[in-house]
Amino acid sequence: MSRRTRASCSLVALVAACTRGAPPAEAPLVATIGPASSAVAPSPVAPRDDAPLDALTVAVRRFIERGEPQALFAMMADDIHVRSGRARQPSSYDAIYGKSRLVALDGWAADNEVHTTLRIVSPRFESTGRQASVEWMTIMTQTDPAKTSAFGESYRLELRNGAWKIVRFEYWPLVPDTLEEFDSEFWATTDEKIEEARKNADARTLAYQLMVGYRFDECNEVSRRLTEAHPDDAWSWGMRATASALVGDQIDAQNASDEKRRLEAHPPPTAP
Repeated sequence: MSRRTRASCSLVALVAACTRGAPPAEAPLVATIGPASSAVAPSPVAPRDDAPLDALTVAVRRFIERGEPQALFAMMADDIHVRSGRARQPSSYDAIYGKSRLVALDGWAADNEVHTTLRIVSPRFESTGRQASVEWMTIMTQTDPAKTSAFGESYRLELRNGAWKIVRFEYWPLVPDTLEEFDSEFWATTDEKIEEARKNADARTLAYQLMVGYRFDECNEVSRRLTEAHPDDAWSWGMRATASALVGDQIDAQNASDEKRRLEAHPPPTAP
């Protein structure tokens, strides 16, 4: 958002990353029973290999709670497919990208987000031995200030050269209180607010609603114009920082974050 990127007001502080709906593994884990005869008892059920689930859980926790992305980055395949969407089902507003953009996003989040605690809810794990899928819901709570966001996340992993690699990662926002997806009415209302702000030439509201609406590429364009028009506005720089991170421009995201902090520490004098 990371982790690691949120809906509603909490989305403006976005990115814990990052944060999914991969298709299930080609075959679910099946208990293996040996050949049986009247003289030979059935073999015991083969133990499930939880290695990919355990490794992923540890890596995600280290990133979200400690700001240590190394283990998570190491698990990402170079050809990872990432989808950041409004819902589990794909839509025309989904952002599709690869490892470099995800690393930039998560790297910025690790350096700029406040301490966050993670709770993983209802994990589902399937494995064929060489492929695995993990799906769960995450609840992330920032302690400074207290903010909570939730995501549905799905991972597809493959065993490559003896190591489990994430080859597909999808995530979408959930309502923190209910862990349900935001419904179509919410997104339709958000899109209406976007068009209204665009019509009224209200760049500040437009940037905010584009962020809420998971229209990150558009938000990035608007937020950059906003900082050019209002270079002394810390809020605009914060929006630009988040938007730049979400499109994979880590350098601009960091520079914008630094400018936001500078303006907050030394606000320009108000006009008489």
